[in-house]
Amino acid sequence: QINVNTKEAGIDSFILANELKKAKTPIITRSHHAEEGYFQLEMRFINDSDIDYICTEIKTVLNKSQDEKDNLWNKYKPRIALWDSLMSQYQHKK
Repeated sequence: QINVNTKEAGIDSFILANELKKAKTPIITRSHHAEEGYFQLEMRFINDSDIDYICTEIKTVLNKSQDEKDNLWNKYKPRIALWDSLMSQYQHKK
């Protein structure tokens, strides 16, 4: 499980998970809990060299400049707004 502190990272878990999918060798995540601040990796098929690669890719995304992170927020903003809206409707129905 990868927990993302949005304030410290400058991006949220949804953005990080989606950026990892775009890596040279895509990193597939289980991101259905991204709105809760975390996503998961399927560890059954990951070896030691894969872990090094995943860590490097996470660092690459997290080390982007603030301008690059702002661009990511703008890029994913419509999806995040849609998700927030759907979750709000779901919570209201409960």
